[in-house]
Amino acid sequence: MKRNILIQKGLHDTEVAVIENGQLVEYWTESGGGRRPCAVYKGRVTDVLSGLDACFVDIGLNKPAYLRREDLLYVKQLEHGQGRGAISQLVKRGDMLLVQINIEGGRNKGPKVTTNLHLPGQFLVYLPYGRKVTISRRITDNKERSRLASWGDAWLEEQEGLIFRTAARTADKDTLFKELKELRRTWAGVQQAASQQEGPGLLYKQDDLLEQVVRDFFQQGPVQCTVSNKQLYAWLKTKAESAPMQPVTLSLYTGQAPLFEAHGISGEISKLLQHRVWLKSGGYLVIDETEALTVIDVNTGRCTGKGEWEQTALHVNLEAAWELARQIRLRDIGGIIVIDFINLEEDTGRKQVLDTLEEALQADRKETHVVGYTALGLVELTRKRTNQSLWRRWTRLCPQCQGTGRVTIPMGERDGSQTEERKSSEGRPQY
Repeated sequence: MKRNILIQKGLHDTEVAVIENGQLVEYWTESGGGRRPCAVYKGRVTDVLSGLDACFVDIGLNKPAYLRREDLLYVKQLEHGQGRGAISQLVKRGDMLLVQINIEGGRNKGPKVTTNLHLPGQFLVYLPYGRKVTISRRITDNKERSRLASWGDAWLEEQEGLIFRTAARTADKDTLFKELKELRRTWAGVQQAASQQEGPGLLYKQDDLLEQVVRDFFQQGPVQCTVSNKQLYAWLKTKAESAPMQPVTLSLYTGQAPLFEAHGISGEISKLLQHRVWLKSGGYLVIDETEALTVIDVNTGRCTGKGEWEQTALHVNLEAAWELARQIRLRDIGGIIVIDFINLEEDTGRKQVLDTLEEALQADRKETHVVGYTALGLVELTRKRTNQSLWRRWTRLCPQCQGTGRVTIPMGERDGSQTEERKSSEGRPQY
């Protein structure tokens, strides 16, 4: 896979674009002072909700964090042998807990947190309460998996857990054990900070965006990185030289036009909030994010095909499977996703669509799971969510339509409104 990373640094924010095989597949932006997910906080329980089997925890932010019993249970069982009762038997108001954000909060609610903490490194993820060894699903060689598992089992102490990341397959035993010791020291520092801090507040903040780029890509395989800032170039050059066994080609962009514009991706980034995504065949996707799930509708659009209907529908569905997998990753959509592909009569075609979707999702660095077809012929999948999607981060509720996306038509104008709407939407939609 040919991978190119573009980093455009401005006065107030940093933008990162990941291009794979000539296509934009990931886009991140971070402002100075922006909060990163997975930060560790010391929190105080402010309310126990027996009816919801959860509690609220003050962690020093504007809104309290939400902690479910199942995210509290594991650690309580380890520490005190508790866990079989209701949440009111596990915690009470005023209790202090170490928690970690696992899903960012939105404008109207606080983050979701867990007490089962994890500290990521370049090759490993250290879980103080994990109690088992896990190997990245992208490491498929059985001998390699057995080798890493045997090392992990020998290294773990007491209730520790360990995850071997994909990059671990390129590192030797000494390098991996050295990182484990560093992560243990980090955890000891978190515990010390917690003992010295009286009230709720931040204890540990994980890597910023640029550190994450180095950690997730410089050790993951050959990569070409282009940056638009001299100081950043020098810093990345030092990091690239220390990336073991992975060639990193680093270059400084000095052109007059902005970096993203010079690479032809500015226009595509500007379309990331659009409701409709066109396919080369003339078909299109309609993407709707709701509170509970995301719905993606596949339509033939202007695609008339050259054969029978079944062939045309299959062609559009297969193209849509690749594009929607890219859009999910690009827009960072997580949680439950339901896809309404064009209906196919033949089981072989339906299976081909599922297989193609599975293949397209393989490149996604976040965990995804294709559940399959529902009784109504919809396709369900889930994608791990740690951040709010771009749509949720970049938009706010419209004061006119209150989030419906529609404006009420006055009573005297309602007759024939559908006809006018149909006429105004003929041809290619206007963005």
